[in-house]
Amino acid sequence: MSNPNNQVTTNTLAFWSQDEKSLTALSALAWMIKITLAIFVVILIYATIKQGLEYGLLAAFGWGAVYFFLLALLFSLVYKWGIMNIARIMFAARKKDMVNSLSLMKFSPSISHAWSMPTPGLIAVDLPQKAILAIARDTHYKRALFKPHQITNVKVERETHLHTETKHGGSFGIMSSSGLGYNFGSRSRSKTKVTENIFLEIHYQLQDDSAPGWIAIPYGRNRQAAESMATTILNLKRNA
Repeated sequence: MSNPNNQVTTNTLAFWSQDEKSLTALSALAWMIKITLAIFVVILIYATIKQGLEYGLLAAFGWGAVYFFLLALLFSLVYKWGIMNIARIMFAARKKDMVNSLSLMKFSPSISHAWSMPTPGLIAVDLPQKAILAIARDTHYKRALFKPHQITNVKVERETHLHTETKHGGSFGIMSSSGLGYNFGSRSRSKTKVTENIFLEIHYQLQDDSAPGWIAIPYGRNRQAAESMATTILNLKRNA
């Protein structure tokens, strides 16, 4: 993504420059996952080959399946409670730095939103300067500065997930010698829980002859905050 206006601040941070620390954090997360996977694969291969040499090919296949299941379970636990907790700490630090960087860029947001998961980012609107600043994965962590006429569309979207839990009740059966039987209390109950994740989509086109792009901004379940940001940007575009 290039800088169409070559706008920079008088401080150490420049608009359209890259947030290298965020890229480093993402790279560190990717390497942690790759190294952990590599270790588990080596353990799986070693354990399977050892069983094969000691007890034969059939035992290798059988124990290999068991080792795969156990290591997959262990990896999921390491990923959830180890790797992702480290990622949350790194990404929370990046979120804080992004918010602090606004003053270095002499950007005074009238409304802003920063997030740390699933990847860190920030969106801010400076009404007096009539500018929108975005730092996110979709901008390749460049400090993207948009003018109102470069925004082509803003909309609030939602992603819905359905989680169904089924509970089975106990049963009691009586069978007669003739094969007739009775079954009491056999029943099941299902409960479906709906969770909704809100996203703000900002579509833009930097120049008339450039390809359009878009940024997805997570708001969790806070639809009101997403609607407020969308309304602010649309009003800024309308009044520009």
